[in-house]
Amino acid sequence: MSIAGQATQQKFPFEYEAVFNGLLEVIPRVGMSLKSSDKVIGRITASAGMSLFSWGENLTIVIEKLDENSTLVAIESALKMGANLTGAHRHQKNFDTIISNLSQHLQRVPVYREPVEMSATEPETSEIYPFECDRCGIRYRDEATGCPECKLI
Repeated sequence: MSIAGQATQQKFPFEYEAVFNGLLEVIPRVGMSLKSSDKVIGRITASAGMSLFSWGENLTIVIEKLDENSTLVAIESALKMGANLTGAHRHQKNFDTIISNLSQHLQRVPVYREPVEMSATEPETSEIYPFECDRCGIRYRDEATGCPECKLI
């Protein structure tokens, strides 16, 4: 791609819904204008305003579900006014701003996971680690080797 436009992508270990909704929250918060969004096809368009070096940039963001717990975000940034050598560095700034703020946002959002029930055939922790250290309380397997944490035998 030329200096008038550049693209990047980033994989996030979060479900599609959380990533898409996170982008809708992050984009306005970082000073960009949200132009359109379509959750069905996974596409968001946004605009970054003018700066000292650029007339601004148009951004197209494509969100793709890779599996239940990972999503790919592809971002394309294009200058609003053709080839502007002084504004070419803005693409990377836009990418870094969106990706880092989305990452921070996703790490703060609680993720609900279905509780996993233990089956009747799985042994209890006390059966696997029958000994408990008198000093630090860590459970361990072998009485002869002692506590792996504090080395008390």
